[in-house]
Amino acid sequence: NSPGGGSSPSPASDTPIMRTPPSPTAARARRWATAVSVVRSAVARVAKWLAAAERPNAMYRTISRYPHLAAQGLIGNFSRTGVDELHAQAWPIVQRDMAAREAEVLERYQNLVSRARALDEVRGIAQFAVQGRVRELLLSKDAYLWGALDRKSGELRLHGEQHDARDDDVLDDIAEAVLARGGDVYSIEQERMPSKSIIAAVLRW
Repeated sequence: NSPGGGSSPSPASDTPIMRTPPSPTAARARRWATAVSVVRSAVARVAKWLAAAERPNAMYRTISRYPHLAAQGLIGNFSRTGVDELHAQAWPIVQRDMAAREAEVLERYQNLVSRARALDEVRGIAQFAVQGRVRELLLSKDAYLWGALDRKSGELRLHGEQHDARDDDVLDDIAEAVLARGGDVYSIEQERMPSKSIIAAVLRW
């Protein structure tokens, strides 16, 4: 349902899609500024993967209060391991963990959509985002949606293409609003999205 009640409009009828990269001027600078703001808001919830010998690994897990420490990590002596080699060893673990988390969110979406606690309509999601109601936001990779988001009301003005430097990628703006209010954002391939829409959300209530 939309925030005002009633049935949500079809996402395809109200969501112009741009899959071309943004212009390398003010839009790119705006994107970078958004990214910095998002990172600052989300850093406290970033998952961490531990790489250490067995004993210090166990000790760290005993005393650490970090709530997002991944259950699986790398065991061994990495004092002489280069960054590239460490990344190569850790990346499969990170990918598996992220895939599991995405699958959990997608399953939650399917379970809640019939109870009006999940939706794929961009205007409704934008309003819920600024209200702090979005628990998890799903975005299609490489998708752009030009327009402007009212950061107080969540109202959207959407354009089929970028009109001028004042236009933003509103998907970025919605993601920023979600992260700033304690939600999580996932960027996934379009074929894995729960519907044909380029955006979807699971609500807190």
